[in-house]
Amino acid sequence: MPPSLDFAMIDSMTGTAFQGNPTPVFVLDHLKEWPTERTMQIISREMNQSETIFVKRAVGGKDPSYFTRSFTPYAEEPFCGHGLLAAAILLIRPESAEKMTFRTVDGIIVKTQVVAADHSASHKDDLGEKCSIKLEIPAFPVNEWFNSDTMLRSQMAECLGLQPSQILALGRNSLHDLVIELDPTIDFSAAGMEIDAVELMNASPPGTRSQIITSRGGGQSADFLKRVFAYGSEDQATGSTYCVLIPYWSSKLSQSSSCMKAKQVSKRTGEAEIETVTSDPGRTFSTTWGRSDALTIEDGTYSKLPGIDPSQLEVTKTITPKALVANKDLVFGRTFTDHMLSIEWTASQGWLVPRITPYQNFSLDPATCVFHYAFECFEGMKAYKCPHDDSLRLFRPEKNMARLNKSAARIALPTFDGDKLIELMGKLCRMDERFIASEKGYSLYIRPTLIGTQRTLGVGPPGSALLYVIASPVGPYYPTGFKAISLEATDYAVRAWPGGVGDKKLGANYAPCVVPQLKAAQRGLHQNLWLFGPEEYITEVGTMNLFVCMKNKETGHKELVTAPLDGTILEGVTRDSVLTLARERLEPEGWTVHERYMTMGELAEAESEGRLLEVFGTGTAAIVAPVRKIAWKDRMLDCGLKETEEAGEIALRMKGWIEGIQYGDEEHPWSVKIP
Repeated sequence: MPPSLDFAMIDSMTGTAFQGNPTPVFVLDHLKEWPTERTMQIISREMNQSETIFVKRAVGGKDPSYFTRSFTPYAEEPFCGHGLLAAAILLIRPESAEKMTFRTVDGIIVKTQVVAADHSASHKDDLGEKCSIKLEIPAFPVNEWFNSDTMLRSQMAECLGLQPSQILALGRNSLHDLVIELDPTIDFSAAGMEIDAVELMNASPPGTRSQIITSRGGGQSADFLKRVFAYGSEDQATGSTYCVLIPYWSSKLSQSSSCMKAKQVSKRTGEAEIETVTSDPGRTFSTTWGRSDALTIEDGTYSKLPGIDPSQLEVTKTITPKALVANKDLVFGRTFTDHMLSIEWTASQGWLVPRITPYQNFSLDPATCVFHYAFECFEGMKAYKCPHDDSLRLFRPEKNMARLNKSAARIALPTFDGDKLIELMGKLCRMDERFIASEKGYSLYIRPTLIGTQRTLGVGPPGSALLYVIASPVGPYYPTGFKAISLEATDYAVRAWPGGVGDKKLGANYAPCVVPQLKAAQRGLHQNLWLFGPEEYITEVGTMNLFVCMKNKETGHKELVTAPLDGTILEGVTRDSVLTLARERLEPEGWTVHERYMTMGELAEAESEGRLLEVFGTGTAAIVAPVRKIAWKDRMLDCGLKETEEAGEIALRMKGWIEGIQYGDEEHPWSVKIP
């Protein structure tokens, strides 16, 4: 049995019951090791709050120190202000002046201290205890302004139902928080303005993490007001946004050292007293309120549309099993297993009964919206059979589910509980286990697909949808060993653009890339290296992410470089795995790992100076795809491979590490066993 995990529910950023931001806090001091990332993600999804916080005490130090990790229902976040406040409220005793330090997963350090105040430290009621906590948080001021971007201003105004002139300023900080300052006469509170969080997210510059709407306080007993939106929903009371709002408003209100009062005008509201520490302009203080123990809510009932329910699964087995194709004859995507999984959804009934049936055709009306308006998204993942014990395994499936949900939300298709679908896909894999060879290099390619099925020619959110999963046995991407590819640096066509959907796995992203790929093939090249803008930024290669290994021009140190996730890059699971492994295993060897923009000019310069070591693509199908040459303008760039080599050292090591995890050679949390 796994150890029990107790938690407290803290209403952060408020001194009033049932307001602020409800935050579950798990203290893990009794555990020797952290729970797996997957476990914490599942718990966070079960909590169903904007953030769930896990804290574990560090050893040593003058003041108590805690490591913290913060999870939304869909992903881990680097920094959550209201969550750290909630943890401090739980861990610090109000009668003491104890100081504490919290360290986040991204290395951000936050210091806390109880503020001596009679009206807070001594106040108790039937719901718990109130105390005032001071948080010292880093400042991340606006460093990217969009005030001259008239198109963005118009888009934001349209989302908010305002005139462009009523938006006074637009800017973003290095955490990619977008500040939208409004005319102070505008009532943008939850009571006064209904805001479509998804529409606001989609209208934001690519890569934006959150949207912060703010204005001067006016007559609301506050120096400034705010509402905060992130990932298509509203965050009721936030702390991390003060990293940008404190420097923003202290400069505008000429209050560089005096205390300011802030109010979050969401439905639950939240309040804070804040100030800038002038002796250390890189850090800011935020003083705020919250209860210091758990709040028990009476049992109640609520209604919502049904989610995916694996316990309702209906299974119909095939009576005509297919003949197995010999391993040597497998061609990617041509052979399919005996069965498929399908789950229908309607706007009135939610997710219906999941069914595993024999692989079969669909019957859809010619007016079905997927045919006309591309309401379709999908994922690509694999199941592996471990040669050691014949166990079936999935590789980081929660990442695919999170990405599929993001893709679905972007095109108004229904989202779902990823863990429930993973459970059902596991049952499908078990039923068709005979199609999975236990030999390394062979696997079962799994294709979850979500389509809109409403019968209509009008453009709008579909009222019905179908989520289905098919599976195809596949062999090694390189049956006879690595074969390095050649690329065309493509500047005449664009795969993705800022504000678009290049970071979503939509079918509509793929068909337009076929003609440029055919043109590259006519030149004897295998794939397109997609460039963007007059600077010719390197983005992706074909349908893969791209990595460049090179020596730094000034220091000579080895660097691994890939493009940043700015909204134009697909958030590849293999990409993330390569980055994580590189930071764990290559950085100790002296490598530096960068997620940054790189131009073709920079790549060409490294090649001409002999600093280019190797280039490779990453993706589910191949894991890594080494690159030998890149055709750019009138040049053919050599990507560092010797004539006798088909892959570089890092590509080989990455493939070995990842395959070792996938096939169970290395026991790792990324390898999830199918029951």
